[in-house]
Amino acid sequence: MNYPPPVLDVKLSCTVFLHTVLFSIPYFNVDGLCSFYLIHFMGPSAYGDLLFVK
Repeated sequence: MNYPPPVLDVKLSCTVFLHTVLFSIPYFNVDGLCSFYLIHFMGPSAYGDLLFVK
């Protein structure tokens, strides 16, 4: 595994943000940003799991 830790940090903070803040907000611009980031770096399957969790 030779990926930089900062990328993981962004993934984690982004996911935590989605799971905590955006539960109470119907739509927010950061939601789109995080969704794009998750799809681009983690793959569509990870984003699909996130949608099911939401």
